[in-house]
Amino acid sequence: MKTMLGWHFAAADRRLTNGDRREIKVGETLSVTGNLEPCRNALHMGATALTALECAAGPIACRVELSGKVREKADMPGVWYGRSRKVLAMADATEALRLFTGDTLAYRQPHVATLLGRAGLAEHAAAVRGLAITSTSLAEALSVFDAARDAARDAARAAARAAPWDAWAARDDLDRLLGARLEALFA
Repeated sequence: MKTMLGWHFAAADRRLTNGDRREIKVGETLSVTGNLEPCRNALHMGATALTALECAAGPIACRVELSGKVREKADMPGVWYGRSRKVLAMADATEALRLFTGDTLAYRQPHVATLLGRAGLAEHAAAVRGLAITSTSLAEALSVFDAARDAARDAARAAARAAPWDAWAARDDLDRLLGARLEALFA
């Protein structure tokens, strides 16, 4: 039987979603019967923490093992589903996700500023560089995103054409940051 190790983010109440309200517990394996259907009758996980976050039901990070007719979801590379999922470890990742928001903003800030500068928008680049990335709440993080959006709105297309950067490498870097934050919860 094929098994895969990955990540899953559960709802705050630590129960399954999509109409199935069974409780999720460390060490227990939950299974579904019948035809496997992603998002309806299957248990899923992300191969990486970042792909798991894309379909998170909430802030509870779970290290999981997926088994039973394991398949990759066709429209979401890196998201897998199967018949059974065992939770190996579980923790509230609210704080780790808050810190990751700051990590993400800090990571992208120099790239956005560089793109704006190369597009000849030095004033916008300076505004983005001047943003204080010390997010202490999601609301604060959203205000930083709004400020960056406002500073870059007129230049987004020109900057993207002038100096594209490797989005996959950036995604890998962010995935490593998130994975490290979550692994620390289980240490």
